[in-house]
Amino acid sequence: MSPKRPFLHPRYSIAVLCLLTILGTPARGQTLDPVENDSATRVEAPSPVFDNLSLGGHTMFANPRYVDSELSGNVRFRNLLDLGGFVGIVPHAFGHGGSHYGEVKGTLRLFTRGAFSVGPAFERVTTSNAADFTKFGMSGNALFGSVFLDWEVFPVTTRGSGGGGTWYTIPLPGPWKLDGFWNYEGQGTSVGKVNLHYQLLPRLDVMVEYFHNGFLKGAEQDRVGIGIGYKFK
Repeated sequence: MSPKRPFLHPRYSIAVLCLLTILGTPARGQTLDPVENDSATRVEAPSPVFDNLSLGGHTMFANPRYVDSELSGNVRFRNLLDLGGFVGIVPHAFGHGGSHYGEVKGTLRLFTRGAFSVGPAFERVTTSNAADFTKFGMSGNALFGSVFLDWEVFPVTTRGSGGGGTWYTIPLPGPWKLDGFWNYEGQGTSVGKVNLHYQLLPRLDVMVEYFHNGFLKGAEQDRVGIGIGYKFK
């Protein structure tokens, strides 16, 4: 049986993230957020809709068989709802590629204290190598020193057993930073990334990335690339 059509095609995912950028253009009175991480870098003065917005992307060049591009973004609505996600696309190159993987997650911030938050959440996963599915459970943010975690536990999914995972941002000495995510999707499948950044300019990084996609088979599950990352906002 062929996989179901994606709930959110990667082209539409990119369009949604770009639309969030346009709608969330900072208003007057913008200040820096004391929590320095990719998903909470700016906080606006009181706004009718948005409290913060983060949008970035990167492209990896090192492996010509799997030259992939990724776009990610996060937005907060009235400090009550976090909505974010990413889509990564491996185009056809040298007879390989032609796949995508993406996630969109929404979390209600029912309880917050400082940098800690927790609330009910859902996450939609779309992949070209399996049928799309949705996860339901709890998610939130936590800060341990300078290490930022965006964690999730999803005991219920539409594809069988549940799972969980975390996004992380770990500052390193000097212009270095480590970030990424690791998710266990149930049924022995995991997906994760480890990104090592070196900051060249305030918005531009050189990156080394390790990506594991348990939905793929054999040697294609693991890829290492070197590329550039740019933060739009």
